[in-house]
Amino acid sequence: MPERERRGYPVFERVTHLSPILAEGALTWYGLNYLTRHSSDPFFWLSTRSGADELVGEEDKIKALANHIDSSPSGSLATIVGPFGSGKTGFVYRLMDELISSGKMKEEEIQWVATSNRDWNKIYTITDILAKNPPVPPRLIVLEENERIQRQDHEDSFTMLGLLLPEIPFLVLTGESTLKDPQFFKLIGVDPSKVYSVEMDPITPESLKEALKARMLALFGEYAQSFNPDKLFDPEFLNYLIPNTNPPVATYREILGKIVGMAQYGLGEGLVDRELRNQPAQINGELYRKVWQDSPSGIEKSYVDKVTAGLHRIIRTTHNPSMAFQPLPYEKLIELGLFEGLDAPGEERERNGKRNERLRNLLLWDVVKEVGDSKLTPKSNSDKTFIPTVKTFLNARYNPLSS
Repeated sequence: MPERERRGYPVFERVTHLSPILAEGALTWYGLNYLTRHSSDPFFWLSTRSGADELVGEEDKIKALANHIDSSPSGSLATIVGPFGSGKTGFVYRLMDELISSGKMKEEEIQWVATSNRDWNKIYTITDILAKNPPVPPRLIVLEENERIQRQDHEDSFTMLGLLLPEIPFLVLTGESTLKDPQFFKLIGVDPSKVYSVEMDPITPESLKEALKARMLALFGEYAQSFNPDKLFDPEFLNYLIPNTNPPVATYREILGKIVGMAQYGLGEGLVDRELRNQPAQINGELYRKVWQDSPSGIEKSYVDKVTAGLHRIIRTTHNPSMAFQPLPYEKLIELGLFEGLDAPGEERERNGKRNERLRNLLLWDVVKEVGDSKLTPKSNSDKTFIPTVKTFLNARYNPLSS
């Protein structure tokens, strides 16, 4: 097997068989335990969709962007847009690999402002890079996670970025809905039609299985040819783990994290019979129910339970894998009981504050996600729409609350 020292990939040498990891093409419980408990193992690499050196499903986009960067004039801009956990960092890794391996750029010509620096001061990092006049001038600067700049700093940081753009040979920005906001393009002074934009593909049941197959092949080569990811998941459970919603609510990082959590907890707490360690593993609703049935939510708010129960009822009666679940308006959350008990006399300003707090709590406690939240042009509550989270979909089927 080839060595993969880059980015901490482990080295598997002289693999002659995969017993007891695989049994008749299925991961065994022992194999699932092994692959989820080795944090350096790229099989469940949570920050990317990579099958070690490959990013599943985005190869054509990576090559196209690399070619565009190589042929573009100085001051050009590209955006990579997708929700947190959708694989943007993995895309950037493979983009840099493609530029270097194809001979379009040298490694020292690429400057990457890491995701750990998530405040607007990272804009100053670019000024430092440009001011140092390194022996090899940068041809590409990647600035990640621009959505995570503090809301009040967005206008200043993007305005400064626009002033710096003519001095940057090529700039790649990653982020979420803000990078599609017309106000963003206005602040940086760029015509949106001249920006090369990449949207990350959403996770689907098929793309998840394709990614897991690619990871097995990357780890074990020909010995993993028999691996059949279909055997790892109960089909019904997979349709709730990755619900069909518009826009997509599931991300690779979240889904892989839930799989890891279920496997580790289920095996560690004895929810899976240890005598089955060499038998095919299956991630299904029964295991999900066992893992979370005794887990307290930590939420002692009646309105949260009331809204959650209402969402569970809606999901149980309308969820259809062949039809995308549509966003719910703010008024629907109110109808389900979000503001129950807030009709007592008092100042309107105080009541509004309590309403906003309740809505924030629904987001904080992972009941719903807001659709298309731009940090530059925040919407009024009445204009917002929401999608139930993956947790809400799963619990609607396997741990429902009664209203």
